[in-house]
Amino acid sequence: MNLKRKIILLILIVSVLSFILIYIKRQQPTTISFSVMSFNIGDTNWAFPPVDQVSRVIRNTGQLDILLLQEVRGEKQVEQLFHSLNYPYYTAVPYKRQNRVYLAIFSMFPMDQPDYLYFKSSTQGSCALSSVVIMEGIPVLVCSVHLDQIPSKRRLKNGYVDQTVEHTARQVKEEIFGDTVRSQSVNELIAWIQGKEYPAVIIGGDFNTIPFSKAIRAMNDAFEDALWPSFDYFSGTYFKINSPLLPRVDYIFHSPNLKAHDPEVIKTSAGDHYPVRTTFRILNPTQPKQ
Repeated sequence: MNLKRKIILLILIVSVLSFILIYIKRQQPTTISFSVMSFNIGDTNWAFPPVDQVSRVIRNTGQLDILLLQEVRGEKQVEQLFHSLNYPYYTAVPYKRQNRVYLAIFSMFPMDQPDYLYFKSSTQGSCALSSVVIMEGIPVLVCSVHLDQIPSKRRLKNGYVDQTVEHTARQVKEEIFGDTVRSQSVNELIAWIQGKEYPAVIIGGDFNTIPFSKAIRAMNDAFEDALWPSFDYFSGTYFKINSPLLPRVDYIFHSPNLKAHDPEVIKTSAGDHYPVRTTFRILNPTQPKQ
């Protein structure tokens, strides 16, 4: 075989191998990875920690692509946190009867179509805030939520919940078996989210109720709990309570096509709630809605 034929054969072999490698690469799933944290930054008796303390807690958790906030003290604090944490995109809405606290979503990715839902069943002006976050052209519907508090909490002057075992047992029984404001609001929330028809969904917030309550069972029927299964599934997120067991009332739920990795409850806070954090991956994501 002369040199010219050898060169032509070599070119053909290299070309075929290149096409094979390109085909294999295209068949491999595309993975988008991003981090999410939900954090009620308020404190007992409607106290509000300073912006620098809240920012420090958030920064110490590492890079966060999406931040879901509850009980932000007014539009001014929303903007202060937004600039302090160097996020390029955000949306926010006032809620609660006092109308001086905000839900907010901060994002490192572009956001579109902000929307909100004031729960008809709420007696406290509770709300859900949503936005479509665009990650590399892929839309993910994200939602920050805060549901009504359980009524008749007995507090000390320092704001700590302090009540008898019998009183707590009655509350737990009602949350598990009763038709509460929280379970009714969750029904509204699920219908509202599902009506938007986005395949990828993340919902985080303060649900003010425990795992296995009627409200959380309904959420688990429609979505998945990012902390399940993990060591932090029963880890308490509300800690200003005189009890050997801290209740978990903060959650991140997601659609089945998102996979949660390394979920955890962050055991530090500027207020009375611990934040919940996780990393999500999208495999073979669908294209944006037309």
